[in-house]
Amino acid sequence: MDYEIHFEKRQDWCLIVNSNGHLIFPDVLFQTPKREWLTSASLPSRPLNNWNVIQFNIDCELTNNIIPMIYSKSEYCNLSNLYKKPANITLPLDLFGSSFFMLSRYEELIKNKRDMHGRFPASASLAFQEGFLSRPIVDEYAEILWHLIKRLWPGAVRKRREGNVRITCDVDTPFDPRAKSLLCTGVGMVLDIVKRFNIRLAFSRFCNYRARKRGRINLDPFFTFHKYMDLCEGAGRKISFFFLADDSGGPSEGNYDIFDPNIIALIKHIFERGHEIGLHATYNSYMSSERIRHERKKLESACRMSGVIYPIKSNRQHYLRWDTATTPDVLEDAKIEYDLSGAFADIAGFKYGTSRPFNMWSWQKRKMLRLRQCPLIIMEHSVISKRYMGLGYTEKALQYMLSLKENALKFGGDFTLLWHNSYLTTSKDWFFFTSLIK
Repeated sequence: MDYEIHFEKRQDWCLIVNSNGHLIFPDVLFQTPKREWLTSASLPSRPLNNWNVIQFNIDCELTNNIIPMIYSKSEYCNLSNLYKKPANITLPLDLFGSSFFMLSRYEELIKNKRDMHGRFPASASLAFQEGFLSRPIVDEYAEILWHLIKRLWPGAVRKRREGNVRITCDVDTPFDPRAKSLLCTGVGMVLDIVKRFNIRLAFSRFCNYRARKRGRINLDPFFTFHKYMDLCEGAGRKISFFFLADDSGGPSEGNYDIFDPNIIALIKHIFERGHEIGLHATYNSYMSSERIRHERKKLESACRMSGVIYPIKSNRQHYLRWDTATTPDVLEDAKIEYDLSGAFADIAGFKYGTSRPFNMWSWQKRKMLRLRQCPLIIMEHSVISKRYMGLGYTEKALQYMLSLKENALKFGGDFTLLWHNSYLTTSKDWFFFTSLIK
């Protein structure tokens, strides 16, 4: 929608269309005194105030009619004139400040909590602590705003956006690392029999070891790419494959060389089937545009070796490592056009409060970047793995994943799923995966 901004001395926002009616809501975050900006004094007061929008006769699609208000002022809660055609509406919710708080990841510049990989954990986030990480709260704020605009100005129109299921795969370990030696294979076979009670898996592991010694990868349990593409294509889905192009010295940087003939052949096959290649920037790259540029150029060289000239535009950070103050600018400087790292590792949900792509905010330049963020909603490890949510292959885990998918698509956003090729080795893996890509 086209708009103009006029500045006045006031402590709220006032939306006007053709001087017909006013929509007024408080300006809380951006009224923060300069000395308190980016300090704990500017964080939302907890517990948050909750707002039952039914009291405002608001009847639009939301995940729940009880809306947590990140920033608000109760004195703006005016219930008069709401059940007839109103001339003015006032709201208690700071729509713009609350949305900026989520989209800019404001709290991450203030709170010092980090995990062993230097990542800001979901458990430290306001969204988790106040119980709304599983809902795209910014998208819901936008729906409320649009509903009220329509009530005041019925002739207003907006573009509708259809949501999409977006499948992504981080190619960390295309080959079973236990097949590199007879000793490692033997240890794996013992674990298959003693821990997993699976003699067939132990035998297939030994067969893969012998095949790999002869240079064949067709029996490798981690090399699941062909079946992966078959299933997604059958569901009408495209896949974004993110490849590690180098080693920056971090843990588990992959067990392959980007110029390995098997990897070059895989890249060629992915292109031929119409899927996307993206950069999986390495563990220590998230603070260095020079390193990301170097890795992007290596991956583009590998693409040329596969017979395709393909500019790399997309990225996902390895281990989802991210520094809110630096990484967006690093990616922008490295000529990455859009990133898909926007998730917490420890708990799946809506890190940015939205499932819609958006331009990222630069805390260094204090302005919007060209870099687009396509938020990641689920990484399978986050839900299944014992070190994170630990739900395993249970009905509870699947229902949680499906509810996130429903909430992502409900408001015209994208359900972006990360499922690693190496996490498709059992029938349970395949069942969960196929349930989510439909």
